[in-house]
Amino acid sequence: MFAEYYVIAALPIKDSSQILHGITVFGCDPRRQFNRIDRAYLCNGIPTTPCQEIITGYTSGVPQTCMPAEAGVRIGIKGFKQVMVAFQYYNPTRRQGYTDSSGMTLYYTPKLRRFDAGVSPLEVTHFSVPPGRESYEVVSACPGDCTVLQVASPIYIILGMNHMHRLRRKQRIEIHRGGKLQQIVTNDTNYKVVHPHYFWYKQPIQLLPGDMLKMTCEYNSTSENDTIEWDVSWRGEMCKGLLLYYPKQSWPSHHCQNYRSVPLCEIMIDAPVFGCHFRSFISNLATTNRTLVDTVIRNCGQDKSCSPLCLRMIGKVRQDPCLQGDIYDLWKETRLVKANTQLMALYDVLTKCEEFYKGLVPDTIFSEVGTGPS
Repeated sequence: MFAEYYVIAALPIKDSSQILHGITVFGCDPRRQFNRIDRAYLCNGIPTTPCQEIITGYTSGVPQTCMPAEAGVRIGIKGFKQVMVAFQYYNPTRRQGYTDSSGMTLYYTPKLRRFDAGVSPLEVTHFSVPPGRESYEVVSACPGDCTVLQVASPIYIILGMNHMHRLRRKQRIEIHRGGKLQQIVTNDTNYKVVHPHYFWYKQPIQLLPGDMLKMTCEYNSTSENDTIEWDVSWRGEMCKGLLLYYPKQSWPSHHCQNYRSVPLCEIMIDAPVFGCHFRSFISNLATTNRTLVDTVIRNCGQDKSCSPLCLRMIGKVRQDPCLQGDIYDLWKETRLVKANTQLMALYDVLTKCEEFYKGLVPDTIFSEVGTGPS
């Protein structure tokens, strides 16, 4: 495309409608070249880099998507030039032999719109839902100390939608301002997987820098005998929301993701999370001035099992708020991408005594999923 256009509407082409649950059209970063793929492949619901910007989509029960007159998604010479299309199927009976030729029709215009529209995903990952619970909540947030840096000027939300899986019960997205509830964006009191509700706003909802976005998902697991883990496939559960807003330029870094109760945006700006400055903690571990950590590694690193001396020393190290609860579990995952011998050595020592340590400390040390920002 050597001209400039705006996508203003989308209409699904439904072939196997009995199993087709959703279609998502992702825009690919125009600054990077993405090799064309002419065959379908299993993506597990996770878009491929660099195609991670949602342009539009379809969910069962929603016939079409239309932008307001003042906004659209820019494509062409100054916008997206390549797209990736993801299909989600729901086949609870596991019937074999289905084929599908569904797709999306995008309507675009050369008439420039006043605003570029963007889509912000809100999501919490790596949570668990215990079995046998009539009501279990998972809470996540994009706190005000993140939006005050990410949102350059007021944005306007024109659509909100929720996404959960089979244990779903209720879901809502709220805007909090100055510590008080300002506006409810989505509120599904009886969430339906097959026919989820789209919350359209002819009068857009304003989000200001410093506002907090809070998302709450409620599950009913009375049908389950085992814990259900977070998973983008239908085997697990999800807690995700999407906000369509404008102008996109006012909120370019629009991903609000939580690792359980930990807002990842606060990790990026090194804001305190449950008393932990996470990035500073990781940085300090990579230096040699952490006397206690060095002592633990030196005394416990050679043991094949967890000795009483090692356990006592680990108890002192684990008093650091960065080594407790969800923030500790996040650190354990982060060490996988940190090529640092000291980080790996500390990880090996801590995991060696993990089960013994859990038996010696109050249960409150290990935060339960879903007890995040309020």
